[in-house]
This record gives sequence, C-alpha cells and structure tokens, in this order.
Amino acid sequence: MILKSLTQHQINQGALRCPPNMQKVEMCLGDCKGLYVLVTPTNQTWYFRHKDASGKTCHAKIGAVSQVPLSEAKKQVTLLRSQVAMVGSLKSKETDDKSKSELTFAKFFEEHYYPYVVPRKRSHKRDKELAVRVIKAMGSKRLSEINRLMLTDFHRRLLEVDKLAKSHCDMHIRFIKHALQLAVDWSMLEKNPASRFPMYNPDTRSSDFLSEEELKRFVQTVQASKNKVIANLILFMLATGMRMSEAMSIRYSELDMENRTISILAKNSKSRRLKTIPMSSVAAQAILSQDANRGVSEFVWVNPKTGERYQNIQKAFDVLRKRASLPTFKIHGLRRAFASNLANQSVPVNIIQALLTHASPITTSLYIRLEPSNLLAASQKASSVLQAAMEGASVVTSE
Repeated sequence: MILKSLTQHQINQGALRCPPNMQKVEMCLGDCKGLYVLVTPTNQTWYFRHKDASGKTCHAKIGAVSQVPLSEAKKQVTLLRSQVAMVGSLKSKETDDKSKSELTFAKFFEEHYYPYVVPRKRSHKRDKELAVRVIKAMGSKRLSEINRLMLTDFHRRLLEVDKLAKSHCDMHIRFIKHALQLAVDWSMLEKNPASRFPMYNPDTRSSDFLSEEELKRFVQTVQASKNKVIANLILFMLATGMRMSEAMSIRYSELDMENRTISILAKNSKSRRLKTIPMSSVAAQAILSQDANRGVSEFVWVNPKTGERYQNIQKAFDVLRKRASLPTFKIHGLRRAFASNLANQSVPVNIIQALLTHASPITTSLYIRLEPSNLLAASQKASSVLQAAMEGASVVTSE
C-alpha cells in the first residue's frame, strides 16, 4: 500500500491501522523512497527497504512509530541511503566482527570436520582426498559465503575441466553437503546450500558379471594356478561371497569348523558390526588347505614368501583373469558371481542379502544377473498358463 502523503498529525490520529482481514500490511511513503511502516494489529514499525551491492533486497529496522517521529524516520533513511551508496550494505559492527571471526571452509575442515569424522567414518581418508579439490576451489571462502551458484560451477568444472567421471563429481558434492550439514548442526551456519543439490546421478550399475561358460573358464584357470594359496583364497571368496579385505583378514580364532561358520569381527567388517558367515563345503575345503599355517600364524591366508598375511592380491588376480580371457573382470565381481549363482538356483533375495551382509535388498539386487535360460523358463511358465486358458476358452467371432 502506497501513502502519497503522511503527516505526524495523521499518525497521532491513528491513521496507521491494519485492515481487519489482514495480519499485517506494508505502507510505503511515496515522498520518501525506501521508507515504509509495517503495521500489525498491535504494532507499527518503521523500516528502510534497499538493495545491497549484490542486488539482494534488504530491510533495515529503524524503530517503533510510537518512539520514532516521522521526521526522524526520514532523516534516518537519508543517512542509511548514503551508507548504502558508499559501502554497498548496512552491516553493523557486530555483523562485521562475526563475519571476520567466521571460519573459512579450509579451517573448518582442518579444525572441526576431519577430527570429528576420523573416529566415526571408515572412509575418512576418502574425505581427505576429496577435500583437496574442494579446498583449492573454495577453501578461502567463509562458510556463509559458499552459495548454490558456487557449488554448481564447481560441479560443472570437475566434469568439463578436470574430466572426472560424473559419479566422482557427485562424490565431491556429497562430501561438501555432509560437511556443511555438520556446520549447520553445530550452529556455525544457518542453512546448507548443498541441500537437495541436483546431482548427475549416472547409472553406475556394474556389468561385471560372468556367464556360465566364463565362470567355468575362470575357475579352471584358478585351479591350474601354481600359487595354491591365492587360488584357494579366490575359490573361498567365490564360495562365500566375502569381500576381499574381510576374507584376507580371517584368523583361525574366528573359525568354527564344527558348525561351519566364520565370525567377522566388527573392526574388520564394512558395516562395523559382528557378522557370522556360513561355510559351504568348497569354502571349508579351501580353509583346510591352509592347515599348515596353524600355530605359525594367527591368519589363514599367509604369503609363503614373507610369512605375513596377504594385504592385497590384485596383481595375482589380474594375471588369472587375463589367462581366462576376462580382461574387464574385477575382483569385486566374485561377490556378484556368488550372488548370481544363488539367484539362478532360485534362492530368495532375502537369503542372498543375508549372505552378502547387505543392509538393503536394493543393494543386493544390483549384484544379481539372471541367466537368459532362467528368464526364458520363467516366461514359459506364464505362457503355459495362458496357453491352457486359450485352449479352454470359447472362440469369440465378430458379427
């Protein structure tokens, strides 16, 4: 609502009233740019509306109408307008001091974020790697200076300039989102600019699956290997679906050969929870092949050259997959082969989920690929029911 003219006398006579059907109304003075009075059923307050250097509309409170006369309000607006023209904003000393004391993203990461996640997040080293690019791009920015446009430009540059995969670009934004959300939780930031950020979300479902013929060829190649320890370890992983890190860290004390179970300690488990894995006959046979290590080492899978447990078998695995003519097959594909083998034997997904120790069946579904023959057989069952219905149905002819 615009007031072409307003006098102190009119104010004293109660001219500033909120309409009965409204909770509040802004009354702008036509003869004083930027000055308006916010009127509610109980209060009337002078405000100065202006735009700061970035073009953002801001509102500066001048005072209550009952305490600040109209003439004084106009004088305040003149002073405030001059300040905006000179410095571009109306930041108070308190606001300036707060801004100066606010942490930059680099300081926040070093002093607060990283010390917090180290004892709580197993992938904290990955966060440190991701932080390198983030700090290079916006480490000198104060937390409140990081905005959506800055994040959008950073996300785009990772893809177009740094040539990172879309999934890796998204990973950087998720790291920033987590860090800034902690700043919000700790009352160091008012709002998280990375919240609900539009990711690239590429389809990262793996095509790293083996056909029956490829699995047979790979297993025969493994069995023919001269390194029997590595061969038995790979067969053990194929028979249990265990992750490489979990399988290599198995101790004899964690084995129950009588009940055919393996207890994975929480510190060695990806989920940080104690897990019990059943041993099939093939898995048990692979474990028994290492009985010579009992009493020599606490670990099952020991490098015969060093006497220490294996830390990584990637190079040996690469040799075997190349011999089997499977150049793109990865070691994590052993878990997918295990899951797919079970699914093609009609084992329910919830049981496969339990064996893979997944928290969600959605994750388990990504590890499964059904054989075309099984899909055809299932489709044929539906066709059989339809065929029976067709044979027993009367023929409908059009007149």
